[in-house]
Amino acid sequence: MIAENAIIATMVSARQRRGLTQTQLAERTGYHVNSIRRWEVGSVGVPLHAWIDWCHALGVTPRQVLAWAAARGRAPQAPTDT
Repeated sequence: MIAENAIIATMVSARQRRGLTQTQLAERTGYHVNSIRRWEVGSVGVPLHAWIDWCHALGVTPRQVLAWAAARGRAPQAPTDT
């Protein structure tokens, strides 16, 4: 299971890598910038439809975001003794 905070951290990172501000993301998605801010800090959950809109505004698929978030949340594996 992927933690919601890993998904949000991935979304914030994707926004920043694309050089977008929260205001620009709000304009692209049609959501108020205050909603974007609250979602990014985790003070409220992101509705599924808004998350999908957010992905599309960043030019990524929800599947890509989940894969990146899963990789981000993976704990390093301890080497095994053989």
